[in-house]
Amino acid sequence: MTWYGCILEPERALSLLVGTGWDGWTEWSRPEGTYLCVARKIIETDPHVPLKTITRVRRMVADLASKRSPLFEDDPVILSGRSVDGPFIVIEGHHRTSAVSVATIEGLGVGSFVAFIGIVS
Repeated sequence: MTWYGCILEPERALSLLVGTGWDGWTEWSRPEGTYLCVARKIIETDPHVPLKTITRVRRMVADLASKRSPLFEDDPVILSGRSVDGPFIVIEGHHRTSAVSVATIEGLGVGSFVAFIGIVS
């Protein structure tokens, strides 16, 4: 696996994929399997998403407005993929990716974010 550090624009979070086997997250991402679906379900307070997850993501969304770009420099989102062009699967950073996605959909103008992408050879 080859690792790349990058800075992604917030809109890119919407197209990131939820990895299989993540407790609940895979179901919340259906049908497309993306964080766009997860964010919509959080915004709609879908009853399948636990309230503690919605509350945690909402707190993070509120905090993002006061953070400087790029976000998550000290704790990057970890992604994997088969090519540098994507698609990318979130391995670590589900709550952070969801928060950026919710903020993006709601037009809160959050900044770009740091990620490490592992490309499987």
